[in-house]
Amino acid sequence: MVTDESRAGAEPVAGPGSGLPGDETARLLVDLMSPTGVDAAVVFGLIGDGSLGVLGQHGYAPDTVSSWRRIPLTLDVPLTRAINEGLPVFVGSAEELGDQFPTLRQRHSVHQALAVVPVWDGDTRIGCMGFSWTDEQGFDDAQRQRVLTVARRASTVIMRNLRAADPDHDYLTNVLHLLRDPWLVMVPTDDLQVASLVVESVSAGVKGGDDLVGARLLVAFPGVAGDTRLLEELQRLLRYGGRFVRGTQSAGMTTAPWDRRAGRLRAVRAGRRVALTWHSLDQD
Repeated sequence: MVTDESRAGAEPVAGPGSGLPGDETARLLVDLMSPTGVDAAVVFGLIGDGSLGVLGQHGYAPDTVSSWRRIPLTLDVPLTRAINEGLPVFVGSAEELGDQFPTLRQRHSVHQALAVVPVWDGDTRIGCMGFSWTDEQGFDDAQRQRVLTVARRASTVIMRNLRAADPDHDYLTNVLHLLRDPWLVMVPTDDLQVASLVVESVSAGVKGGDDLVGARLLVAFPGVAGDTRLLEELQRLLRYGGRFVRGTQSAGMTTAPWDRRAGRLRAVRAGRRVALTWHSLDQD
């Protein structure tokens, strides 16, 4: 893990006992890794805005190590490098850490060694697991293999169970995939404000949909900022839930895909998420 001196761009979380859904999972990982002498573990998942978000941790004392709530992938630290390159990262000592990651050279921590293993879902990287040791480690082939074996065997079950703590996502996208109309799902990243809405998933029929995932709504579609009525309706939806339906006009002002033909835009809130679907009148 990385300490206070090197966490520019990241946000801290509480130490052990933080009540995160994956805290017990991280504790279990430490137990499973006990033959390697590991002292602490943390589980991260990729979240809607394209950063790493902590799902659970165990063994990181708040007075010596600062865990992170969100880490942008542009920050070059062991956790993000494992995700970006899709390869495990092993660092055996503080000196080695400074050599590989110069921005962390002045860090102070009770943990001297670390390992980070990316977690995959098929061909997609969905998160990573980090492990820390109080003593320096040689990380010979046998120890590396023990770490990788436990992490890879546990990763699928762990991520599935942690996602079960957020059932709205799977339920919502499974239902939306049944629709013929295009759709997108957004989630607020900071607070219940329209400006914080980030596109989390998009139907296959939306042109350029892959590029929209991880982008803020008002960045992906700047023209939406000028649609005062839509902003007000979305804000009410975020605060109070429910749904709304509104008409759209062909060649509208927002540049959003639902405003390119005359039709109907529908929005509904499910849990924290907002789903938008739209239907063109010329398809009736």
